[in-house]
Amino acid sequence: MVSGSDSNRYKFTGKERDAESGLDNFIARYNASSLGRFMSPDPAGGSLADPQTLNKYAYVRNSPATLTDPTGLYACADDAEGAKEHCMSDNDKRFEASRQHDLQSKNGDVRRAATALGDPGKEVVDARGDKVTVQFSSAEGGDTHSVLDANGSTPISNSTVTINSSDKGTALDADVGHEGSHVADAQDVAASITYTNTSFHVGQDISQYASEQRAYRVTDFIYRSANEPYNGCGNASCALGAGSSPLGIQGRIDAILRAHPDIYHGPDGRPLTQQTPGGNVLNIVVPH
Repeated sequence: MVSGSDSNRYKFTGKERDAESGLDNFIARYNASSLGRFMSPDPAGGSLADPQTLNKYAYVRNSPATLTDPTGLYACADDAEGAKEHCMSDNDKRFEASRQHDLQSKNGDVRRAATALGDPGKEVVDARGDKVTVQFSSAEGGDTHSVLDANGSTPISNSTVTINSSDKGTALDADVGHEGSHVADAQDVAASITYTNTSFHVGQDISQYASEQRAYRVTDFIYRSANEPYNGCGNASCALGAGSSPLGIQGRIDAILRAHPDIYHGPDGRPLTQQTPGGNVLNIVVPH
């Protein structure tokens, strides 16, 4: 029981306050509301791409007015104001429903993509410590940005996935599968990295081109399974899904990439092709 006249044990963001220590229980660790700091470091680590997260004792990047931390592990940016349950927006629920649908696919690459995204409410998605953050935008299409990070001395991938908030049904299933395929590629590259004090070696150097080819094959299978067509450029040269032949799919994916050079290009600005495959999916320079 909380001391004083206030009998409510549930305090900051609805977390239970320990009567003896005065600390709030965030499941993974305890927070001192008087200090605005956690009492133990963040077990999920931080991102080199986001220096605010490297402070392992701060509460949600020192932005409590706009972010919440339901378990002491990560921040949820799309919670409704005053929400008692976190990471439960309509977008979150639709995304997870599509991920669950993809997990039941007969296609191994579709299942691989859905698995790589991890479970809802868990920034760290596997034992290695790879991270995935899902966000939503009104912009057309989806996007995945992955960087090399570290969990202690273990190389990991840190991926931010943006999903079109307007997509539903098969389109959303395909968005989740397509972007999840990119995440899986980034995780595979990170897992293949070995290094010594003087050098490092990448066992799977997956290019942007190779990753797009695999991701669009996931898109093709999802649309084909739903008996719906998909077209990435408005003419037959870019047709995938129902009504298109499974033969020649590489060429039709190439046509989609050529139709959008503003999106599909390498670090040097050249369009992605088999001859100009772009950089590594983790944006690292691989020694050869």
